Amino acid sequence: MLQSRYAYLFTEIAGLLIAYTFTSPFVNWKILGTKAVLMRIGILFLIWILVDQIAVHLGIWTFSDHNSISILLLDLPVEEYAIFLLHSVYCIVFFEMYKRK
Repeated sequence: MLQSRYAYLFTEIAGLLIAYTFTSPFVNWKILGTKAVLMRIGILFLIWILVDQIAVHLGIWTFSDHNSISILLLDLPVEEYAIFLLHSVYCIVFFEMYKRK
């Protein structure tokens, strides 16, 4: 396990880069420019944050100061927002790519 403040962020970004490497040739990234897709990404992003906020406030999980950046925004580390944004983009892009027309 990584023992650094950036461990969580590094691990998440590494996973997303691996996913990007294998899927990028097949993804139509141009759909990111449409209002409907951007709205879906925003809604999913807010859902991730809401669920995380609820879990933190109920004590279901916490964030270690040793394995995350110490900058908090609404009780969540800043890297959590970046990861949720990247996850939201990937989820919606893949959903749009594979949905039936």
